[in-house]
Amino acid sequence: MRMLLDTFSQTLQTLWAHKLRSFLTMFGIAWGGGSLLLLAGVGEGFRNGNRKQLESFGKNIIFFFGGRAPRFRTKRWNEIPENPPPEGRTNLAQRFKSRRDD
Repeated sequence: MRMLLDTFSQTLQTLWAHKLRSFLTMFGIAWGGGSLLLLAGVGEGFRNGNRKQLESFGKNIIFFFGGRAPRFRTKRWNEIPENPPPEGRTNLAQRFKSRRDD
């Protein structure tokens, strides 16, 4: 018990001797905790707002985004192009073996 009291006394003496450093440390811890709470609250607010906005559109809605069609897939080897394009991209000229001079 005596050792615990000595440790507690030494801690208080050190905190009192270095007031500015102690204050800045406690302020930094409080600031970080407050920042985490604020960011979590803002994130949750955005999530709820997006959910409510999507619910206002209705339930039978499909969203389309512009872009390229996925790569053509087939199990018949004679239909696979000689030089397949990279994954996720289609190249119709190679698929149907057409040339610009046709």
